[in-house]
Amino acid sequence: MTVRLKLIDRADLEEVWPIAGPLIDMAIQHAHGETTLEHLYKDLTLGERKLIMVTEEGKTLAAAVLSMSHYPRKKVCQVSFAGGQEMDKWCDQALPTVERIAREAGADTVRIQGRKGWLRRLRDHGYDDRGIVIEKELEA
Repeated sequence: MTVRLKLIDRADLEEVWPIAGPLIDMAIQHAHGETTLEHLYKDLTLGERKLIMVTEEGKTLAAAVLSMSHYPRKKVCQVSFAGGQEMDKWCDQALPTVERIAREAGADTVRIQGRKGWLRRLRDHGYDDRGIVIEKELEA
């Protein structure tokens, strides 16, 4: 069975969102209030972020959001808000496509933002933790 990762065109966003949205929302639930599904959808419709979806024989297994960050010496393609199921089926096959999309967009680096479990899965593909995020919610 072939797993495919597809970069979704903005023109097709409305059609696929009923499928992709709930998968993205799975990840948003672990984002500590950073964003909402509605805000991400708006960013996607404006072209500020890109949606990718992973399918196998017409069944959607996962969806994630890509964004580009520009730094003085680097352009980073960040993968965030990845949600889905059956990661063992698609992760290894999807990563080369994510990296190709990033290179085609001029990125020097792919950065994946997620929970610790991602690191265990991605180390075999040359990914490594480059630090940690330390955060505190401030009272108003």
